[in-house]
Amino acid sequence: MSLLRLALRATPRPPLLHIQPTPRILPTRTFTTTPTLLGKKDKKAKKSNFKSEDEEEDFIPEEDEPRIKSKKDKSRSTDSFVPGSQLRVEPAAQEEYSKADTGMRTAVEWFRKECSATEVRMSGRVNTSILSPVRVVVGAGEGEEYTSRLEEVATVGIKDGTMLLVTPFEEKNMKAIEKGIWDASIPGVAPQRVDARTIKIPIARPTIQARQELYQAAKKKAEEIRVQVRKQLQASLKKGGWAKRSVEVDEFQKLCDRHVADIDKILEGLQKVSGGK
Repeated sequence: MSLLRLALRATPRPPLLHIQPTPRILPTRTFTTTPTLLGKKDKKAKKSNFKSEDEEEDFIPEEDEPRIKSKKDKSRSTDSFVPGSQLRVEPAAQEEYSKADTGMRTAVEWFRKECSATEVRMSGRVNTSILSPVRVVVGAGEGEEYTSRLEEVATVGIKDGTMLLVTPFEEKNMKAIEKGIWDASIPGVAPQRVDARTIKIPIARPTIQARQELYQAAKKKAEEIRVQVRKQLQASLKKGGWAKRSVEVDEFQKLCDRHVADIDKILEGLQKVSGGK
């Protein structure tokens, strides 16, 4: 047995063959994008991925490209800005400001007097100031026609604390005075002619409904005064022709707001007296 083994070891063996394994081929799937699902941005990206060699040589990095300024990219230096405390108003603007203030103040004071007379009527006290809105057209048809206050053509007195008596200075103005009282449209005032020289006006104690009517009439006048104040503001701004956000426009707007606030305050006080909401 030992000799047989030696003989087998001495015989040369054939070289081993190295067999390379065949690669396993997996099935591939292809995905296609439909034209409807492919957006504009995807198309641009797809085109940009396939560039020729010439295009790749001419390609400039984004860092080296010049920056294009957009419309929103607007910077403004603040060196020319002036603080509001150092702004100066033009002399012409100051003069127009005084005129506007005078006109607005006159309208507000007139409304204040009207509300005072209305407040007296709401309280039930008879006062001659009730007939202050009356205007009488004197000399109608005679060639010298003019308008005057009731106090200038007649005397107004109080009788028994519940009635007003109007006595004209001249008997020929009797009809004009009566017409003027009616035209004033004062709530609760109905003139009655007693004789050729006297007109009586009974004043009844106001009820809750009468107070509400007086307040509604005052509320309507308040809106008319607000419109008048705002018209004064617009006229002043149009005359001055200042810029939209200038200091002059701001001051005029503050003036208008202050007078409108005064009107609201007067009306609020009258509302408390009337007992309304």
